[in-house]
Amino acid sequence: ATINDHLKKVKQGSLTVRGTQVNLTGKVTNPNDIQPAAQRLQSLVPNYKVNAQLSVNAAEQQIIDATLKNRIIEFESGSAVLAPSGTQILDEMAVALNKVGGKKVKIIGHTDSSGDPAKNLSLSQERAVAVKNYLIGKNINADSMSTEGLGSNKPVADNTTPEGRKKNRRIEFEVL
Repeated sequence: ATINDHLKKVKQGSLTVRGTQVNLTGKVTNPNDIQPAAQRLQSLVPNYKVNAQLSVNAAEQQIIDATLKNRIIEFESGSAVLAPSGTQILDEMAVALNKVGGKKVKIIGHTDSSGDPAKNLSLSQERAVAVKNYLIGKNINADSMSTEGLGSNKPVADNTTPEGRKKNRRIEFEVL
């Protein structure tokens, strides 16, 4: 594994080098990721002193993840219109977001790999915005939510099967 694999787990991260000291700060979802990231970085720069100050934003992220429970917020095919099952999950998500009050959350839209990648990218962004707008309608502060569309760039399942494509058409909530 390269350092990249470990650094990808660090959110809101910063890596600075001052003389012979390397400082790594940021947040990770899993506390078990802190040590490997620091050790891997140290092994790559043996002549430097690595100071890793990684904290865990686990509590808030777990509340959000527990609400989603691996369910998929569904949309009408090829559009950013929420399906009824999607709005039901978002009603629960509004309650969860109130529990993590004050924390900023990024809403990330994903698509499967069917169709034009550029269209998928804009569709994933439109879907993230649709989720944000729905949640604003549920009295969640607009300023506490940001959106990002990643298209089909980060699949979690095989895009060659219908089940896989369904899993890849998803919305993720990341506590910042």
